[in-house]
Amino acid sequence: MWEVSDEPRYQGLSQFINLDGKTIWQSTTDAPLPRREYSVRDDYNVLNRTNRINITDSGYVHEQENKKIIRSATADKLLVEEKGINSYKRLNPSACNAAKVYWEKHKGYWQKVKTVWSNYINNTNTVHLQTKVEGKLLHEYLMVLAKDYTAGKVTAADIDHEIAATINRFIIKS
Repeated sequence: MWEVSDEPRYQGLSQFINLDGKTIWQSTTDAPLPRREYSVRDDYNVLNRTNRINITDSGYVHEQENKKIIRSATADKLLVEEKGINSYKRLNPSACNAAKVYWEKHKGYWQKVKTVWSNYINNTNTVHLQTKVEGKLLHEYLMVLAKDYTAGKVTAADIDHEIAATINRFIIKS
C-alpha cells in the first residue's frame, strides 16, 4: 500500500484464488496506524491488518479484520479488534477524465518519485517517517514540486535531487 505521496505504508503478499466461482485475495500483515487514526489517537502503535479482496462483476468488496496492538520491546497487547467492509464499483471511464488529464501531464514526475522511493526501499528493511515537517505533510511538498517541474520551474537535471531531498526531510534515521 502506498500513500498519496507514493510513500510506502505497508505490504501484504498473496495470490488471487479462484474458489467456488469467486476470485479472492487475502493477506495479514502489521502496518502503521491509518491516517484517520494517527492524528487523533496515541493509545496503540501497530495495526495488524487482514485484508480480503473479493472481485465482483461490478468492482470489488474489501473486507478488513484489524487488531489494534500496543507493541513494546517485550510483548504485544491487544487493545481492540475491528471489522470493516467497503464496496467499490467500477465507474464509467468518462467520470475519470480529470484524473486522466492530470496523470498524462504529471506521470513522468510521479515515476521519478516512485524511483526515489524504490531506491531507498531497496537499501533498507524499515521506513520511519515524520508525519509533518514545518507543519506540512509530505504529499503537500511533492504536489508543489510536481507543479513546479511541470511548469519548468525545476529542471529535468535537478528534479531527481529535489525529490530525494524532499523525501529525506521526512525520513527518521535509526
